[in-house]
Amino acid sequence: MTDYPLKPRGPRPPPPRIARPERPDAPQPPPIQRPRDPLPPTTNGRLGIVERLLGTARSMTFTNVLILALIAMVAIPTYAGYRFLSDPELRREFLVRAEILEANLPCIVLRIKGGGRPTRYSVGSVYALDTARQMERFVGLRSNGDLSAADLASACQDVVATANRLKEAPP
Repeated sequence: MTDYPLKPRGPRPPPPRIARPERPDAPQPPPIQRPRDPLPPTTNGRLGIVERLLGTARSMTFTNVLILALIAMVAIPTYAGYRFLSDPELRREFLVRAEILEANLPCIVLRIKGGGRPTRYSVGSVYALDTARQMERFVGLRSNGDLSAADLASACQDVVATANRLKEAPP
């Protein structure tokens, strides 16, 4: 058993009363006045903005910096997605698909699909090689819509004839 004296259980005594003046016309003590905090000097213009930015940067903690980095990591891809979904020209760049067709023709046939436009064809041929600049000189035709096999063959003949004329022309 413990030898500690036990506190009596029972009602607590009332708190002490604050002394009040007994007469209503007795002089009251003046209210307590706290000294005012001096206001920081304010500067206008760019210098004031720079001072406030530097003060904010100095007061940042490591946690604040991590939170701002997380916001940037989320905001940048979100903005890119917003631009992709709201700009039809940018969307068309990523949604157009082109493929080279094996049409057994003496020219290159490229079929372009997507972007909200009808299927188009590009028919082209290389007519010269510039080995000094590592470039090929290319001539081609482009259709506004879908072409049949006969249309592709006649477009290829036109391109090959133009390429032969360009080969023979003096530079």
